[in-house]
Amino acid sequence: MSKTTAYLFTIIISALLCLSATAEPPSRCEIKKPTTDAPYYVLPDTKISVLIFYTSEPLNPDNTYANITLRRSSDDSIVQEVYTKIPDGVEQTCEIEIIAPAEDPYGFKVEGWLKVTAEVENPEGVSKEAVMDSAVFVDWKNPTDPGTPDIITSKPTHNPRPTWTWAPSADDSNAVFYRVKLGTTAGSGNIIGGSLGIIVLSNNWTQTVSFPASGTYYLTVWAEDKAGRVSSQIISPPLSYIRPIYVWKNSPGPTHDGSSWSYAFTTIADGLAAAGAGDEIWVAAGNYTQPFTHKEGVGLYGGFAGTETSREQRNWFVNATVIDGSSGSTMVSIPTGATNACVFDGFTVRNGGATGNPIIYIGTSAAPIIQNNLIGPNTNNTIYTGQSCSAIIRCNIFSGNNICSINVGANSPITIASNIFANGGTGVMLNYLENSPVIVNNTFVNMTSIGLACFRNVSTVANNIFAFCSIGISASGSGPSPTLTNNCFYGNTANYSGLSAGTGDFYENPEFVDRLNGNFHLTASSPCLNAGSNSAPGIPSFDIDGEARIYDGIVDVGADELNSPFIHKPLINPAGGTFNQPQNPVITCDTAGTVIHYTTNGAVPTESDLIIASGGSVAVNQSLTLKAKAFKTGMPASGVTTAVFDMVCSNPTFSIPGGYYTSPQDVVVTCATPSAEIHYTTTGYEPTLSDPIVPSGGTLHISNSCILKAKAFRTGWTTSQTTSAIYRFEHTLYVKKDAPGPVHNGFSWNTAFTTIGEALNIALPGDEIWVAAGRYLENITMKNSVALYGGFKIGRGS
Repeated sequence: MSKTTAYLFTIIISALLCLSATAEPPSRCEIKKPTTDAPYYVLPDTKISVLIFYTSEPLNPDNTYANITLRRSSDDSIVQEVYTKIPDGVEQTCEIEIIAPAEDPYGFKVEGWLKVTAEVENPEGVSKEAVMDSAVFVDWKNPTDPGTPDIITSKPTHNPRPTWTWAPSADDSNAVFYRVKLGTTAGSGNIIGGSLGIIVLSNNWTQTVSFPASGTYYLTVWAEDKAGRVSSQIISPPLSYIRPIYVWKNSPGPTHDGSSWSYAFTTIADGLAAAGAGDEIWVAAGNYTQPFTHKEGVGLYGGFAGTETSREQRNWFVNATVIDGSSGSTMVSIPTGATNACVFDGFTVRNGGATGNPIIYIGTSAAPIIQNNLIGPNTNNTIYTGQSCSAIIRCNIFSGNNICSINVGANSPITIASNIFANGGTGVMLNYLENSPVIVNNTFVNMTSIGLACFRNVSTVANNIFAFCSIGISASGSGPSPTLTNNCFYGNTANYSGLSAGTGDFYENPEFVDRLNGNFHLTASSPCLNAGSNSAPGIPSFDIDGEARIYDGIVDVGADELNSPFIHKPLINPAGGTFNQPQNPVITCDTAGTVIHYTTNGAVPTESDLIIASGGSVAVNQSLTLKAKAFKTGMPASGVTTAVFDMVCSNPTFSIPGGYYTSPQDVVVTCATPSAEIHYTTTGYEPTLSDPIVPSGGTLHISNSCILKAKAFRTGWTTSQTTSAIYRFEHTLYVKKDAPGPVHNGFSWNTAFTTIGEALNIALPGDEIWVAAGRYLENITMKNSVALYGGFKIGRGS
């Protein structure tokens, strides 16, 4: 081909190509964002981005446009529109911004679902319209707060993956989500749970939480809508997780790493070696003979069967986890300086002390909690503490420890509460000058030596029972006495030794259910019910059985708190005492529907005795013992209330005092006790019922020197003391060693005193004392202005 021919051919081909490149309208248009599956949730007047996919090749470049429209899904009405130039090209993408408005062009509110439409056009034409329905949600409504999560926090949980459930607090038609985060402080932490912890409100929400280690955690929950608005936050109470480490002597293994009952350690020492602060060691039933040293910050718990998943499922009475001290070694050592986070709970401790070692030793300045244990039988000191011990020893049963159950070192502010000390030697020994130890709500019973022995100290001893012991409480040494308050003493050989009774101490049978067989619970009629002092320090929250204390408003006395309804003892007001006037005590019972029976002869009331309505009174006109008891069908009878009334006649009074007078005196004699008989003498003798009577308000004419004595008598009443006065009408008193008598009042030789001292005792200024001949072997002290003369011949003088 020639060059000319080739050139012409190129021109022809180019022309043909130009003729074939005729311009066309856009060939495609798709909406990629938003979509029905991934819509926008926006607030009113929020700018959104619409992503379209298209092809547009106009004849003249840079001549492609897009029309984006927002319409209501409900009626297809337009609420917003954007027309804008977009790039040319094949399979292009372009993001176009448009505002989801608060109002449409006609001023009507825009809310709810909107559809997005898109068209692409060029000079050659318009593409097919692309429509994406329910792609934008305009949200005006704030999300409602979540309901409070159902979280149980009254006791620590040992489940490392607990679940909690939230229920909506109100219906909400919006698309709302919950979020949750877990942290170690309130409101802190990271979002947790599946899909970032988001869940649709229409269903209750359950979140499983994984605790990484022992500690305290907080759960924070809030609602959030897709427009980004949030509700207020709900923060849980503290959630305690305690990692259990398992110990079981008979664990099957083969691995023994303490991670489960099947893989449990086989010794307590191994469990302690693996434990850290905040952990618990659970020890299954069995006999453990290896000594160990406890660890600060670790709870050591026995009483498990080997199947439990929470500590509350154990039964330490049934599943005996025995610390066996037959080797004679100290089996449990509490380290120096340990705190209340060091716990020893739920064990049976026995057979120790044979070599003189205590079976449990508490180090100096340690403050562990020792509770819920069966301790005994043991010899020697079962628990022995170092100095400055602040331990809390509570809710244990000490039985059969023949020397001493707890021997407390010097200067120890220890708390010993809600324990039973039974059938042993000494219950508690407080040595030296303790720093305010508290002994409260314990039961000491059947102790062959002393219930509580202490050196003088400032201890508080309150709400305890000391029953059937050799000595209830003993104090020795110098210094202050313990403060005793509301303790019950009964059946002891001696209640106190070296100290006096305390405020509110009482001496009634505590009425154990079965003392001889070791059941030291209180009956429903025990005088120890509601008989304690609520102001005593250190009252524990639970009794020996782990039941709540205080049950009925006033704490019971002793280790047991009766936790079932009972009839309150009647009240008698006044509650007995010594009176010189008749009384009308009022008897009440605040238990509804009861019938009160009473006696006045000291006998225990039965339902055949006299009845008195609550608020009624009993006339007390003589000394008596009033007892009252309340009864109600279907309930045990109440305890007996006793009031002892000692009616004592008032001492007679004289209107004119004794003294020296120059003329006769009319003395009016009175007695404040009604119906009392006043008997009197003028010879100096004590009045008896055979002596003359003067009515109250009557007058005695006194014209000669005499010793007037009067005494009041009334049947059923204690006789008054004697009222005495000496009336004198001359200044001479007579003393004669062998005066015949029988009266010796010193007013004549025949009635002369037989000693000089008797005359000096009644001598007044200006008196003379005449002493007849004789030998007087006595020491005398003269009185001012009194003359003493001797040398009188028997029977004569002037």
